[in-house]
Amino acid sequence: MEKMSVETIKPSSATPQSLRTLHLSTVDYRMQSVYTYACLFYTNDPSIPREETTQKLKTSLSQTLTSFYPFAGRINGLAVDCNDEGAIFIEATLGNSTISAFLNSPAPDSNEIQQTLLPLHHVPKTSEASITWPLLLVKASYFQCGGMSLGICMSHKLADAASLSAFIRAWAATARGESGTVGKPEFAGVNVYPPPPPHDAFKVAEVHKPKITGVTKRFVFSGSKIDELKAKVAQPRPTRVQCVTALLWRCVCAAAASKTTTSTKVLFQPANLRTKIPSLLSENLIGNLIHTSMTSSRKGEEIDIQETVKELRERGRS
Repeated sequence: MEKMSVETIKPSSATPQSLRTLHLSTVDYRMQSVYTYACLFYTNDPSIPREETTQKLKTSLSQTLTSFYPFAGRINGLAVDCNDEGAIFIEATLGNSTISAFLNSPAPDSNEIQQTLLPLHHVPKTSEASITWPLLLVKASYFQCGGMSLGICMSHKLADAASLSAFIRAWAATARGESGTVGKPEFAGVNVYPPPPPHDAFKVAEVHKPKITGVTKRFVFSGSKIDELKAKVAQPRPTRVQCVTALLWRCVCAAAASKTTTSTKVLFQPANLRTKIPSLLSENLIGNLIHTSMTSSRKGEEIDIQETVKELRERGRS
């Protein structure tokens, strides 16, 4: 891979002084110092030159940052300093691979995708990134076939998965010249969760968490196999996420049964809080607005996929 360029993208319009400080909610402040990310893939369109695509991405990103202005700022203690310092945009070339070869090979697990297609390599210490580095990083990687991947990383201090999704929709609409078709982001997390106290004992810089060693793997399920799994579940309209989660949960519990002395295993599943109380929370609200459901299993207990899906559905409604 050859890195082509690294550029700082600033909002196309300066952020007003009245919006220069965004206070973090308690949930935002205590969130781990990591990035939440997405990786999108686009096939080649021979009628659009690469240079035109890259310029369109940069221009539309600059325009989008005008409404998503905190992501062009930096975290400063208990707040975001919306100083228009900018987001990082990286353009790279993958000269020895095509999109189809990359995705269809058994190799690209999450670790490889992070190292190759996400801009995290631009951050010296990822564990400290959301405190000391930009709140938004983007990497456009061009494959040999002319296709492109777009890796987007947003600080989890300010964004959950729904926030990232809202940003992507807004950016895409702006690139198409349809910015008026999406709602404006609302940065009012402190209206849902209170801000942390001024002398918070859990200051991020003072928290020393034990290092956790883990392994990340990528599993690919074809559409036909997921359809078969949904048919076996026999629940009214089970979702793909519920079915695959139940299958993985059964496999994890079975694999761990003979290798651990832990009597109880717990599955935590975060969900979007906005959809639970839409009368109070706008879908355009940006921040960490999540709730977590929990499913447990005792050692030796056999996991039934159908019952697990049922439990996930019931807990998801509560």
